[in-house]
Parts: sequence; structure tokens; C-alpha cells
Amino acid sequence: MVAGIALHLYEFTVATGSGYNSFANWLLAWSSLPFAVALGLSRTRAEPARAAGYAWASLLGSLYMHFSVFVQPTASTAALGLLFMPLWNLLLIGPMGFLVVWGLNASSSSGGSNAA
Repeated sequence: MVAGIALHLYEFTVATGSGYNSFANWLLAWSSLPFAVALGLSRTRAEPARAAGYAWASLLGSLYMHFSVFVQPTASTAALGLLFMPLWNLLLIGPMGFLVVWGLNASSSSGGSNAA
């Protein structure tokens, strides 16, 4: 969770070169929201591993967007991904990480054998 927020803090202060302004602050908060959700999940009855799965999946999505915007942009509109990636992380990528860990835990707790 800290790595995701640190990545976005770097993006909106150092990589963009714009420093702090109201839009950058809003975008930092919006980009950090999936990691705040993961933190909230870790504090509920859900296993911390599931929350970590949510956070890791969101971090991977954010790293992909960072690469496609700052390292190797392929289009002039690549930066728009910074606006939409948090939504993808919240609604699709983070929940997929949560479900993958949940599925792995469910299969390991059932013993993994189907001997009849």
C-alpha cells in the first residue's frame, strides 16, 4: 500500500515536474484511493492476505500505467490513463487480486485433493 502511494507521489511531484497544485493534489488522492480501500479491507474481517492481493493487483496496474505514460508513451493521449487507471484499479484490477487470493486460500484449505 505504501509502495502504491509512493509511486503516485513520485509521479505527481517529480515525474511531472509540476510540483504541488490543486489538480495534482486531487489526482494524487484519486490515484491513492485503491490503496486506501486495500487498507480498509485489511482492517475488516477479510483476511489481510486478500487485502494484500487487492493492493498488489492495484500496484501492478499502476506500475503498468506509469510505464505507459512516463517510460514508453505510445500516444499523445497516454497521460489520460492517469485519470482512468484508479477507476480500473477500484472496480476491476483490485477486486481481481482479492478474488485470486481468496481462490488460492480456498483451494489450499480444502486440502487440494479430489480423491473419491
